[in-house]
Amino acid sequence: MLIGRKKELERLREIFREVKEGKGITVFVFGETGVGKAALVKEFVSRVDANFIEYRFMEGAAEPYAPFQVLLKALKDQEVSGDAADKAAELLAVGSRKGAGRGREELFDAVVEAVRTAAAEKPLVFFVDNIHWGDPDSISLFCHLAGGISRSRVLLIGAYVLEKLSGSDGREHPLVEAMAELVMAQLVSSIKLEPLTPDEVEEYVADRLGAEPPKALVVSLYSATRGNPLFLKEMLSDLIERYGIDTSDPEWRKKISSAKMSLPGTLREAISSTLSSLSDRERELLEVAALYGGSLPEAVAARVLGWEDVFDVFMSLVEKGVLEKTEDGYSVHHTLMAEVVRDSVPSERAREIHERLYNACLEEGTPPYITGRQAHEAGLWKEAAEKFYEAAREAMKRLAFDQARAMAGTAAEDARRAGEEELELDSLLLLGEILGILGDWEEASKVLSGVARKDRGERGAEASLRLGHIARNRSQWEDASMWYSRALSLVDEKSRIAADAYRGMGKIYWRKGEMEKAMFHTERVIGIAKELGEEAILGSAKIDLANIYHDGGRRGDAIAQYKEAIEILSRLGEWGEVARAYNNMGEVYKEHGDLDEALECYSLSIENAEKGGDLRTRGYALGNAGECAAKKGALAKAREYCDKAREFFEKAGEKYVLASMETVYGIISSKEGNWEEAEEHFRSAISSLEEMGIKYDMGLALHEYGKALMEHKKKKEAEEVLNRALEVFREVNAGFHAENVEKDLKRLGR
Repeated sequence: MLIGRKKELERLREIFREVKEGKGITVFVFGETGVGKAALVKEFVSRVDANFIEYRFMEGAAEPYAPFQVLLKALKDQEVSGDAADKAAELLAVGSRKGAGRGREELFDAVVEAVRTAAAEKPLVFFVDNIHWGDPDSISLFCHLAGGISRSRVLLIGAYVLEKLSGSDGREHPLVEAMAELVMAQLVSSIKLEPLTPDEVEEYVADRLGAEPPKALVVSLYSATRGNPLFLKEMLSDLIERYGIDTSDPEWRKKISSAKMSLPGTLREAISSTLSSLSDRERELLEVAALYGGSLPEAVAARVLGWEDVFDVFMSLVEKGVLEKTEDGYSVHHTLMAEVVRDSVPSERAREIHERLYNACLEEGTPPYITGRQAHEAGLWKEAAEKFYEAAREAMKRLAFDQARAMAGTAAEDARRAGEEELELDSLLLLGEILGILGDWEEASKVLSGVARKDRGERGAEASLRLGHIARNRSQWEDASMWYSRALSLVDEKSRIAADAYRGMGKIYWRKGEMEKAMFHTERVIGIAKELGEEAILGSAKIDLANIYHDGGRRGDAIAQYKEAIEILSRLGEWGEVARAYNNMGEVYKEHGDLDEALECYSLSIENAEKGGDLRTRGYALGNAGECAAKKGALAKAREYCDKAREFFEKAGEKYVLASMETVYGIISSKEGNWEEAEEHFRSAISSLEEMGIKYDMGLALHEYGKALMEHKKKKEAEEVLNRALEVFREVNAGFHAENVEKDLKRLGR
C-alpha cells in the first residue's frame, strides 16, 4: 500500500488532466534512495486511463538507449504507433543494420514521432526509473523527447536520487545540465518526495500488522529509518520474520517487548539479516548476480557456477523477492541490496568471481563493455583495456559518443596499469578522436599532445595530424602548420598520414587565399594517392582541387573534379566525403546564381552526411542551404536551416564557421527588412574573419554586405564596401569573385 503522498498524487492527476487535453508534460520525481518514487508513479497510473510503459536503470549497466529499446518494443507490440516505431527501432539498431550510421538528430526525432503517434488515441505515460544511473546518450534522448511532446497526450516521468547527481570525481552529472536547460525552457515540472512523517510511519506499521502498533515500536522504527519507506518496509519485515510476529497471537505485543526492541540501526543490517535466511546455493548465486551488475544472463551464471539447476535457484530467489526477472536475465531487487551483498564478499573471493564472470562472458559472447567490466574488477588490466577499447569503438558506431568517451578513458587507464604502453596510446588516440567529435577541443588537445610527446613513430604522427586538424578547425593557422609539419617529420613521405598532412596544409592556404601554395600541396597529395593506389585519398584530394579551381574562376573544371570525386567516393562507400563534394559543388552553383541546383546539391550533401554519420559536413550543408533559401526569399526555411547548423557549430566551438554564418544571418535579416540587425550580423562576420586572417571569407562577407546595401539604396556605403571586397578578392587571386564585384560596382554607376 501507499501511505501518504496525497498531495503528490493530486499533483500528478492535475498534470494528467492537462496531458489528456493534448499538452505533453515532463515530470521529474526525486528524493533519497527508497523514498517511494516508483511506488508513487505506479499508484498514480493505477488511477488513470493511460497506456503505461516503464524502464528501470540498474547501477553499472547503462547500455545506450536501453529505455527506448524497451519503449519502442512495447509500442510495436501494442500496435499503436504504426510505421513510426519501426523506423525509430531501426535507427536504434546496433551494428550494420540499415540506419545505424545516421545522425543522432534523425534518431531522436524518430523516437519523438513514434511516441506522439502512439499517444494520438490514448494518453501514454512513459516512466524511466533511476535515471541517475542512465548513460549520457539515453539522458540526451530523454530530454529531447521532453522537448518534442509539448503538443501530444504524453506524460514523461523520470525518477532520480538527488545524492547520485554529485559524482565522487567532481564531474557534473549529465542530468544536471539537461534538467537546467529544460527548466529554463519551461518544459518540466518537479515533485520532491520527502520521507514519511511519524504519523505516516505509524499508519504504515498499523496497516502492515493489521493492528494498532505499540508506540515504542513506531518510535524505534522512525528513529532507525527516518521515515524512508524502503528502509521501513525492510526493517519491519525483518522484525516480523525474526521474531515471528503474528497479531492473531494474543501474546504478540509481549513477544515484541521481550525481543529487546533493539532494532537494526541501518537498512544494511536489515538486508544482511534477510539474506542470512538464504541457502548456501542461493547466497552464492546472489553474490554472482550482485557482482555482475545489471541483468545476469542464466547462461553466464551456469558457466560461472557449473550448475545444471541454476534456473531453479533463480526462481527461488525471485519468489523470495531478492531477484527480479528482466528481459535479459535476472537482477538484484534493488541497488542497496546489491551493495550490501558486494560489500559482504571478501576481496579475494570477489576478484575470483569476477575472473570467472569474465571467462564466462567471453564464452557467451557478452557485449564487450560488460566483459571489460568483469576483467577490470578482477584486476585483469590488459584484458579489460582490450575489451573497453573494443566497446568504445562499438559505441562510436552507434553514435553513443559520451559512452565511447568513458570507455576509451577507462581503456587507457587499465592499459597503463597493465604496462601496455602501445594499447594505452591507441586508447588515448581514440579518446582524442572522440573528444574532437564532441567538440571538447581543449581536452582533446591535452590528450593528443600527450600521445605526441610519448611516441616518435606512427602514433605520434597520427596524434600530431589530429592536433593539426583541431587547430585548423579553430582557425589557428600557425599551430596547425606546426603540427602538420611534425606529422610529416615522423612518417615516410609517401604514406597516408603524409597525404593527410599535405591536405591539411593545402586547406590552410586555400582558406587564407594563397592559391598557388594550396594547389602545390593538393597536387602533391594526388601524386601520393596515385602512387599508393589509395582511391579514397585521391577522391578527397579531387574535392580539394575542385575548391581551388572554383576560387580561381575555373567553374567547369571545378564541377568536373567534384563529379569525379563523387564517382570514386560513392564506389568506396565514403559517404562523408561524398557529402563534402556535394556541399562544395552546391557552393559553385550558388555563387553563379543557380540556386535550385545548389539546393539540390545541399540536399544530397545532408542525405549522405547523415548516411555516414558526418555531423560536421551536415552542419556546413545546412548553413549553405540556409543561405540559398534566403536568397530565394524562403526566409522561415532559411532560419530553420541556419539555426540547426549554428546549434552544432556552437557546441563544436568552430569560430570560423560561426563567423561565416553571421553573413547568412545578415542576408536573412536584410530580406526581412530588419536593417539594423542585418548590419550587426554583417559587421560581426567581417571583423571576426579579419581578426582570424581568413581573407577569402571576409571578401564574401563584404560582397554580401555591399549587395544588401545596394538593395537598401545606400549607394555611397555600398560602393565603399564593394571596393573593399574587390581589393580582398584581388589580393587572394579569387578572379571569379572579383569579376562579380566589378559587375555590382558597374550597376552602381561607378
